[in-house]
Amino acid sequence: MSINLLDISTPMHAAGFSHDEIMAVIGAFEQEKLLACVPGNRLLILKEIPV
Repeated sequence: MSINLLDISTPMHAAGFSHDEIMAVIGAFEQEKLLACVPGNRLLILKEIPV
């Protein structure tokens, strides 16, 4: 599944998260092979993200 990064970052900014905080979590999820950043400001979800 692929999602637009803006679709998740806009509400997260509104909730008080900074750009650096959002990117740190995305980076951690990439290292865990849960998602990948792909061209066009999109995130490709590779596995179910644990809650």
